[in-house]
Order: sequence, then structure tokens, then C-alpha cells
Amino acid sequence: MIQRPSNYRLRFKFGSLLVSSLMLSGYHCALLADEYHYNNLLVGGEAVSLGGAYTALSNDLSVMQYNVAGLGWVKRDKTASINTLSWEQTDFEQVFSNGEDFNRDAFSVIPGFFGLSIKEGKWSYGVSIAATDFSKERSNQDVFYQRPSTDSSISQTVNEYVNINIDNSAYKFTLGTAYSPHAALSYGASLSIEYREFQTVQGSGSQIQTQIGDQVLLNGFDASRRFDDVLWILQPSIAMQYRQQGWQFGVQLSKDFTLSREYEVTSNILVASEVPLPDFVTPVSRISASHDEAQDYPWRLATGVSYQLDKLLLSFDWHFYSNVDNDEYYVDDIQTPITRDLTQVSNFSLGLKYPISNTSSLAFGLFTDNSNAKIDTDIDFQRVEDIDLLGVSFSLESVLLDMPFTVGAYYKWGDGQVRFADIRSVEEIVGLPLYPDNDTFDVADATKRSFILYLSLDF
Repeated sequence: MIQRPSNYRLRFKFGSLLVSSLMLSGYHCALLADEYHYNNLLVGGEAVSLGGAYTALSNDLSVMQYNVAGLGWVKRDKTASINTLSWEQTDFEQVFSNGEDFNRDAFSVIPGFFGLSIKEGKWSYGVSIAATDFSKERSNQDVFYQRPSTDSSISQTVNEYVNINIDNSAYKFTLGTAYSPHAALSYGASLSIEYREFQTVQGSGSQIQTQIGDQVLLNGFDASRRFDDVLWILQPSIAMQYRQQGWQFGVQLSKDFTLSREYEVTSNILVASEVPLPDFVTPVSRISASHDEAQDYPWRLATGVSYQLDKLLLSFDWHFYSNVDNDEYYVDDIQTPITRDLTQVSNFSLGLKYPISNTSSLAFGLFTDNSNAKIDTDIDFQRVEDIDLLGVSFSLESVLLDMPFTVGAYYKWGDGQVRFADIRSVEEIVGLPLYPDNDTFDVADATKRSFILYLSLDF
């Protein structure tokens, strides 16, 4: 029988499992793909080219997403965005126990947008389907390091790891109509149904090797969770557009209402030890829970103005989202809130377009994608990301086989903070202080970057 120093035994019982520490933040800190921003994906051809500054414009059927009143002035009755590619990277700084960053990457082929419209006298009708959010992530990261021996502990080799598989999608189906009493004014209304589904299996843990004589002791910790969150959202909107002598003005008011929600989560936790754990510790846990508590959403007011200055088109948008006071609803079995407050947010976009020939134009956009989240250290098990993003877009618009097309891209980037205090819920389940105390309330610095490439056709 191997004789272990008593100080080693005590250290392992109450301290050695801490090597998993902040490494688990990568696993827990993003349970939903990106619920902290409203401009996850820009939609349409010309609208994306202008950074989303499209509330006052109406050249293609992406008006179904920006201002349905523009249906009365749409020039083409069919629009499709295809072959949209998306890449995103998020870095959480100094997450692993040895100070290394956790890097996440996602690459997706996004379905895009398709719309149809017809016009009968002063009335116009449209239908569209759009992918409003879409991402797939397969992240896996291992960190190896040597923990040196001290007067009270033996040298250990540590492997910390994080695995994240995410499938996130949101599709919006919209019916809209517009009435144009005369050439300068158009009113519109629409009703959208959006299906949102987020599925993920996220896990992390550590393997600890301790050399004692000729034997190697393996200990460790592993935690994983599977989430499946399905929502049906109803979004009514009313809108108006007005144009006069090169100027165009637009406004649209809308709000999301939850029709149904199915939230399911399963947690698995395993603590492996060569020495007996205290009686109050739960070394093996499997917990399942399901709830239908709905999240409240803000009112959204989109306003825009555009002006045709000789050959140069200028367009500006302001999108306002009201704050939402929503008490955190905790899933009892796993002590994780599945609803949250939303802060008041404004996003701005500025677009420019200039013709370079009779059939081609170059467009540029500058826009914001600000976070709707706020870090609140009074919430015990909060998981939140507070990163404001700035974006730029550029594109070429031309004609192919008598069909207008747009090819372009946009890039978003930003710095901020994330909080991953929900890892503490695992301690509640196991009964051990698995994570080291810190004076940051489990807040880490973070950066986010994303790149979107797209092609749009009008026909």
C-alpha cells in the first residue's frame, strides 16, 4: 500500500480539485449563442452594404425586415440572399488556471433571405423568410502544465480542457402589406413568426497526474451540460415612409412576444479521487430539468433618413431598444437563471453608395452592435457578456444576366467583459468549493470578432 503524506491527503480532499478553477468559465459563459446583441446578422443585399441603414430606403424586399412600408416602392418583386458565410472568434482572457486564454471559433454557412411581393393598385403585399441568427461551433482546447511541489504538496501534471458544441438557428417568416395613398407616402404593417432553437453540449474538466514512487495516481473532475432551448416568437410591426425631393424618411415600431418556450437541461458531474471524499460531497450527479418560463423582450423603434446628393446616396439609421425589467427565474435543480433584465440600447448605422458605371456601384457602411447586458455582481449565478461591437461593411453592386446582384462582406469587432459566476452552481450541486475565490466576481476581459461574406440577387 502506498503511504501518502498526510498534508498531501488533506490538500487533495479540499484543494486539488481546484485546478479546474476558471477553466470552466469557457464552458459556462455562453449558454446561448449570442443573446446579448440585436444585430447578430444583417439581412438583405443593399441593406447589408449600407451597414443596415435601410429604414428609409426601399429598393429591394429586405424592407420586410427593416420597414414594411417600403413595400409600396420596391422596384423588384423577388429578392434572395444566398451563399452567406460567417466566421466568428471570441477570446476570454486568462481563463485557464495557468493564465492562458480560452479561444472560441465558429464557422457557418447561413441560409440567407428570400422574399416575394405583388402590387395591386395602391396596395402592396409581401412574404419573406430570413435567417435572423445562425451559428455552429465546435471548440476544443487542452492546456497542459506542471504544478511544482511545495512544502505541503507533491508535484502534479495537470491537463485542463474545454469542449463546446453549439447549434444555433433562428428563422423568421413575415407577412406584410403596405398602402401608398400617393407617391410621397406609404404606410405598412407586418406580422412575423420566428422560430429560435439553441442546442449545445458543453463540458470541461481536468485530469491530475501525481507521481508517487513508481505509481501514477489519476484524479480529476468533469462536468458537462446539454441545453435545448426552443422558442416561438410573434412580432407585429407598424411602419411609415415618406419621400420628398431626394429625401426619404422611415419609421417602424415593433415588439417580440413569446408564444411558447421549451427549455430542457441535463447536467452530469463526476468527481474522481484516490482518497475518500467527505460524506456531504456528491461525487456523481445527473440532473435533468425542463421549464417554460418566457423571457420578456423590448419595444424596438427604428428610424431612418436618406438623401440622394447628386450621385452619392447617404443613409442613416437609429434603432432604439427599450429596457426590460424581468426578474431572474432560476431553474431550481441547477440554480441557473434562464431569464434576465435587458438594458436600454441604441444602435446607429451610416451608409454611403456611389456609382462607378451605368450598372455598378460601390457601397460602404459603418454601424454599431451594442450589448443589451449589464454585469450585476449581486446576482449569484449570473452568466452575461457585455461587449459593444463596431462594424464596417463594403460591397459591389452590379448586373449579371439582367439581374441586379450584390457581393460584399462586413466585419464586427469589440472588447468588453464576461461574467461566468454560474459555474458556482456546480459547487451547490457537489457540495465542495471547487473554484478558487477571487476578487473579480468571476469577471474576465474578452474580445469578439466576426466576418460575414454574402451574395444577394434581385430578379
